[in-house]
Amino acid sequence: MPPFRAYAITASTPQPAPELVGPGLTGRPVSVVFEITVPPTTLLTDNIYISTDAGGWNAQEIKLDRVNAYLYRAARTYNSGTKFAFRVTRGSWNSVERGENNLDPDPHQFTVREVDALAARVTVYHWSDENPAQQGVGPNTIPTPFNANPFGGCNGIAVPQVQPASPCPRR
Repeated sequence: MPPFRAYAITASTPQPAPELVGPGLTGRPVSVVFEITVPPTTLLTDNIYISTDAGGWNAQEIKLDRVNAYLYRAARTYNSGTKFAFRVTRGSWNSVERGENNLDPDPHQFTVREVDALAARVTVYHWSDENPAQQGVGPNTIPTPFNANPFGGCNGIAVPQVQPASPCPRR
């Protein structure tokens, strides 16, 4: 019979391996800077805001400061491990950010990591209340006159540009 040797097996640690679960989150304060680039159609008098799910989607939750004609910025402190979603508005849900395809994008997801400082950078391509095909609509705009027969012709029926052989009958 072969001789047996005694082997020592070390017990595993109660903590999971950091390379598998990532760095631990201590909840320490982290400075987060929001940098928002706005489209050229944004007026110089417009205010820009951040709205978060943590703030109940208040359209004017975090007011940003103007840096230049196209850049706005605000700094806040969050604890590491904080997760939230946010959207950019001009102070109302009638003027919220739109994507490059002029559709409503999903809210931006943000997680505060265990670092000294973070930046959340967003580019707004369009606003929901801007529509180049639409004439200005608002409480002080003047409506255009109604044209019951915009294409000419008889009784709303389009007639070719060539003179008809006989005039339209009257009723």
